[in-house]
Amino acid sequence: MHTIYLIRHGETTVFKKGLIAGATDVPLSRTGVQQMQAVADFLADKPISAIYSSPLRRAAEPAAELALARHIPHSEIMDFSEIDFGEWEGKSWEELARLEPQAFARAKSGSPLFTFPEGENVEYFRRRVQIAFAHVVRLTPGPAVIYAHGGTLRMILAAIQGLTVPQAQSLEISPGSISILEPGKHSHELKQMNIISHLNSNITSGT
Repeated sequence: MHTIYLIRHGETTVFKKGLIAGATDVPLSRTGVQQMQAVADFLADKPISAIYSSPLRRAAEPAAELALARHIPHSEIMDFSEIDFGEWEGKSWEELARLEPQAFARAKSGSPLFTFPEGENVEYFRRRVQIAFAHVVRLTPGPAVIYAHGGTLRMILAAIQGLTVPQAQSLEISPGSISILEPGKHSHELKQMNIISHLNSNITSGT
């Protein structure tokens, strides 16, 4: 086992609007691009042998840029994609709380039995992410970086910490944050979570 850096992609163009973008391939905002540069600066002196990412461009593009700059292999992992919110994509949580209160409450509870309308089942999402992570752990030749999404990283951390889906759903994983996994006695252990100290005040807020 080796050190693994878990990176949540930066803010997107719909983040400030509060719109849901799971499977929707939205780009990073100006702030998000700056956040990803700050992540690259944080990782500049860290030994890295491989980079993995979701195929969605908000994660894949900064991963590819780091891989190119560091001459490191980059692999897009489909199962690291964010959960598919189905018909809820492009809507706000506030709107859904008003229009579909019962479904909204079930979704917010983190029930693994919940399936988003015309979208993905929560338990299926958990399994696919955790299986993909276990595969990466087996294959990575050294310290690695994973660029992914808030939901994806919560499911990885659920596996590391033995959390249920509802417990994992409450974890704070900020845009542009870094969490660090280190090899433990039998599996990886969480060393630091949701590091945001690299996101200094020079990063402008906006789209």
